[in-house]
Amino acid sequence: MLFMLFKKDSIGEEELHRLKKLKLFTTRGTLIPAEQVFFSDQYKPRLSSEEYLKTEEDKFLSFDYVITSKRESGDVDQWQRYFSMCGVQQELHHVVFKQKLTSYEATQYGFRDEYLIRTSPDKKHTIDAFAGLITIPFIRHTLNNYEFAKFFWTYVMKNIKPEVFKQSVKVYWGHANRRGATDGTSINDAEYIYWFIKNTKCIPTTGRTCESLSEILTDRTELKDLFGKYMPFPSIGFTLNWLNLFNFKNNLLPNDYFDLLKKIRKDEKNLKENLDRIQKIRY
Repeated sequence: MLFMLFKKDSIGEEELHRLKKLKLFTTRGTLIPAEQVFFSDQYKPRLSSEEYLKTEEDKFLSFDYVITSKRESGDVDQWQRYFSMCGVQQELHHVVFKQKLTSYEATQYGFRDEYLIRTSPDKKHTIDAFAGLITIPFIRHTLNNYEFAKFFWTYVMKNIKPEVFKQSVKVYWGHANRRGATDGTSINDAEYIYWFIKNTKCIPTTGRTCESLSEILTDRTELKDLFGKYMPFPSIGFTLNWLNLFNFKNNLLPNDYFDLLKKIRKDEKNLKENLDRIQKIRY
């Protein structure tokens, strides 16, 4: 077995890295390429995401490789190093699809239809393919999933620089023999991550819900004093670099104040405590 050769130092990282397309068993018994697999929690990876997603994703490496290989036994750390060299993933990271992906292919990698269905630069065609798309594995599970969203964004902010997402995307469109379809067109302000946080309810809030970027208030003391528990604020701390990307709502609209008054009115148990808040809104 390859693992025995690895233990004897007969093969190393260079050889094992060539096996990233080799299919491995998941915890559900499915065979998928090593480069698409994440370590299950029993392997003690740097990031334990299986507990959040074991019912949602079939991408976690089976531990049977360890417990059934008596003749070629090794401790968990050895197995983890071996599979890491084969391409199994330890943690979340950004993924860049430099190659050209049709809209259909992009959906297979988790990109949302609402992002992919867009008009060509000349406003006459639908975009057929993309190159340079960037995403983060499992980001789609932050949608209306407070616990995982909090886990996900806390890790991402500490370990991924937002600058990696600020790249132009090339789109392909139009008739097959025309330049739009053959060479494509680079467009700015089309980063998928920014589109995702702006258009889906994926950001964890102090109300233990997930909301989109446009619904969440900037974490400022004066806003918290005024809106308190009645309006959503981010429930995790954002670094300055990430704040520049997220750009939470800072300028309030009349509707925001009306919404606050409606929520206060429904909260009959705390009407007396809210008198000062109501006075601030009026003046």
